[in-house]
Order: sequence, then structure tokens, then C-alpha cells
Amino acid sequence: METEDAQFKYFLKVEEYRISDNVSPLEFVREDIKNIIINKRKVQLAQKLEEDLYEKAKTNKEFEIFN
Repeated sequence: METEDAQFKYFLKVEEYRISDNVSPLEFVREDIKNIIINKRKVQLAQKLEEDLYEKAKTNKEFEIFN
């Protein structure tokens, strides 16, 4: 869309849109969903590694508690 007044010319190009209060089409949010799932898996992996490391250190008595 383009319009103009006495001094300026205005251009508008809409590449993506979302109707408010409606569910977004899958093709608009596919990357967001993918990133959310990957980040959730990363957090779970980090927690699992931390727990495994703690359990291994506890089993082998290789840690100290500082107050």
C-alpha cells in the first residue's frame, strides 16, 4: 500500500499478521514451538547432568559442604 501527502510518500508492506484473540496458524509459530521444545530439553539435560554429578560425587565421597 502506498499513499502520499504534500511533503511525503508513505509505503506499507505487511509480511505477516495475526488476528488478535485467535490461535496463530502453525506456519507462523512453528519456529517458536521448536525453540521452546529445544530449550526445555536443554534445561532437562543440564538438571540431569547436575543430579548425576552430585550422585557420583556423593557415592565416591568426593565433595565438601562449606558453610
